[in-house]
Formats: sequence, structure tokens, C-alpha cells
Amino acid sequence: MVMYKIVNGIRVQMSSTEETARLAEEKAWNDGAFDRALEELRIKRNELLAESDWTQMMDITDGLTTEAEVKSVTWPTKPS
Repeated sequence: MVMYKIVNGIRVQMSSTEETARLAEEKAWNDGAFDRALEELRIKRNELLAESDWTQMMDITDGLTTEAEVKSVTWPTKPS
């Protein structure tokens, strides 16, 4: 795959070394998707727990192993 970059406003083809580095960056980002989604879930969980400290909820992150599982978590109804 031919990849390009912009240098001083001009589109320039990347060297093979630059392409390899860019692809490695993209792979690292994609490989971290689960960890980022899990962190977002924990932040939301902590916010909701802080709002309702008189009750408790199981650790919603236990047993999650994929990004899809993290994104499909259903939150309980907030107590009134």
C-alpha cells in the first residue's frame, strides 16, 4: 500500500521505513481499543457509583474480555 504525508503543504510518498512505523502505530492503537473502552466503562461506573453511594453494584468490569462485551454493557436503572 502506498502511503503519503504532507510536507510543507505538498503530498509526498512515505518511505518504506515511514510506512512501517505508521502501520505499527495504527496496530498499537487498534490493539489498545479494548483497554480504552474498559477505561471509559470504569469512569462511567465510578461516576454512577458516586451518585448513589447508598447502594452497591457488582463490579461491572468482571469477566469482560472483548471490546464488544464492554460496549454492550447495560447499565442498571438509577435509583430514585
